[in-house]
Amino acid sequence: MIEIVSAQRCIACDMCIDVCPTRVFDRGRTGCR
Repeated sequence: MIEIVSAQRCIACDMCIDVCPTRVFDRGRTGCR
């Protein structure tokens, strides 16, 4: 389970979107949000 996504450490790889089973992340122009 992903608990925290830090904007400062995000490299916009979108891996959080692919691995999240509940699909709570949206793909944005600069990575997930």
